[in-house]
Amino acid sequence: PMLTKTSSLLIVLCSLLAAVYSHGLHHFVAPAPSLVAGRVLPALPTGAAACNVMAYGAVGDNKTEDTAAVQRAVNNCSVVVFPSGYRFLLRPVQLTHSGLTLQFESNATVVAWGDIDTWPTAPGSKGLLSLFWAGTEALLANIHITGVADHSGSVDGQGWRWWPYGKTRPRPKLVSLPRVQNLTIEHMLFKDSPSFHLLLRGDRITLLSNRVEANLQSCGGYNSAPNTDAYNVGGTNIYLNGNFNHNGDDGIPLNVGYEDTPTQNVLAENHTCRCGTNCGVIIIGEGNHTIRDVLFRNMTAYSLNQGAGMKISEAYETVRGVAHNVTWDGIRVQSPRNAMIYINVFYEDANQCTVPQNATARGPWLSAFNLTFANILGENIDKAVAGCFNCSPRTPCENVVFDNVRVVGSSRPYMCHNMVGSSSSGCSPVPCA
Repeated sequence: PMLTKTSSLLIVLCSLLAAVYSHGLHHFVAPAPSLVAGRVLPALPTGAAACNVMAYGAVGDNKTEDTAAVQRAVNNCSVVVFPSGYRFLLRPVQLTHSGLTLQFESNATVVAWGDIDTWPTAPGSKGLLSLFWAGTEALLANIHITGVADHSGSVDGQGWRWWPYGKTRPRPKLVSLPRVQNLTIEHMLFKDSPSFHLLLRGDRITLLSNRVEANLQSCGGYNSAPNTDAYNVGGTNIYLNGNFNHNGDDGIPLNVGYEDTPTQNVLAENHTCRCGTNCGVIIIGEGNHTIRDVLFRNMTAYSLNQGAGMKISEAYETVRGVAHNVTWDGIRVQSPRNAMIYINVFYEDANQCTVPQNATARGPWLSAFNLTFANILGENIDKAVAGCFNCSPRTPCENVVFDNVRVVGSSRPYMCHNMVGSSSSGCSPVPCA
């Protein structure tokens, strides 16, 4: 009995120490959601043979369309292998069953079909099918998409063919799984998607050491590669670790789950964002949305519109929802265009940080509380504001905590509307609270 009690005590102490020291920081912040210990990776089916797509008729010469061959392999196999050194030209492929692994060997690439005028339309929709897609009719479970450690296994969307059209025509995503359980994507490179790179909704979603690269030769932001979200996720028990993105939109935009179910218990850590709009960002849209119990930590944001924070995705009059118990901890923000950190319940970016006229009567009906910004470091902020906190007079942001939020050098001061909170003595300049 004494040994059992001692062991239990050691486990508790180790957990607390890990919560403190994994930050590499001086301030204690509430431990992360218990995702790492409980994470379950999809296991390869017992006795499953790996099916090489070449055995199902794929050519892999980047000239011949291989869609039918790859679809046959997916339909008939549990493990589908894209072999090393080949480029497979594909139109959309449907992931048709649970217990499926897509395995990309080194220098194996799937390339999206280049003729944008003949890209297939989604059934019953004006939108286009994603390159890898699943319907919402049935829940997919135990899906695994895996590459190699050097990220040479890749999916190339040839988005440069689509980006000049902006929002004037629909554009496909690379991977769209709107209803999935126990999904792991690791060591993959997703490149130049026409629209979102990954759109994922479900339970137990794990993304490990992936790269998203859109228009890598430029740091032009949204205008150079519009709507190219990197890891657009929502649902429950979500874990992201060691991922990277260089793109034209959000890095980790966190949305609600399938059919507007709440998003909760999310940990995103050890992430680098370059050249888009936001790094770790909460998004509240149209409908009664709830996002809670989220921790973004140990992130670096280079040359984005904003480093991290919360925004809306629809006209503010239509927004309904709740966002609470969200922490941004250990975020380094360099050279933002608009703001280091922000909460804006009226607009998507922080370049507009004012309350519209008649906002009390028109909305939004958004409740945001228990939001913490800890150990934030801003560098080269002279052209941006330290923070934009633009909340609703109808439902002010409450209990917003600033702890050790600092700007090196000069910055424009915080802009603050309808917010209640507190700040520590380690903050410079003094935040809104």
